[in-house]
Amino acid sequence: PVAQTEKRRNHTVVVLDGSGSMEPLAQEVIGLVNKQIRAARKAELPTRLSILTFSDELGEPLAWDVPASEVEDLTRDDYRVGGMTAMLDAVGAVIDRLKLLPDTDDPNTSFLVLVVSDGRENASNKETWDSLAEKIQSCKATGRWTFAYAGANQDLSVITNKLHIDKGNITSWMACPTGMSHLSGQTISGTNRYYTSTARGVSASSSFYEIGPATD
Repeated sequence: PVAQTEKRRNHTVVVLDGSGSMEPLAQEVIGLVNKQIRAARKAELPTRLSILTFSDELGEPLAWDVPASEVEDLTRDDYRVGGMTAMLDAVGAVIDRLKLLPDTDDPNTSFLVLVVSDGRENASNKETWDSLAEKIQSCKATGRWTFAYAGANQDLSVITNKLHIDKGNITSWMACPTGMSHLSGQTISGTNRYYTSTARGVSASSSFYEIGPATD
């Protein structure tokens, strides 16, 4: 409700592929994350950030449930890569951790989970497509969770059809430094639109990547 807008807040989660193939893109990945950090600092609503990487398994968070104003820009030392792509396990584990937070059931908190991966799932052993889809749908049913997925070198119709992530929240990118830089601009445009919407009382988005040109 508009009357409660002043109580609203965001929680943005960036889930980054840290498998070995991301090594040539590391600098551009860091640039994408730092744009997310800066956008969260400027958001009209109070915004908390979580940043995680995954390969064969989910790594220790680079930030977890921290006010954006307290999150420092990432450096090359923060982003370590290697291993394969256990995307299903990683996103499932992130959802499980988020659901333990005290504000998960707060109707005034909106969650944005942004996943970036340069390859298809090939290493998960805990989650299946069906089990992760169930977790995602349970979150989306609250009307307060937005899942966005940026993928390269994979059939993104699988993400739409199997995980039921809104088509407007999915984008493809070329797995090269230029492609990652373009994705970075596209993603920050979506993020800024999202923050503007939540400040106006909208709780979730089904068009994160759909509206407007990619800009830096």
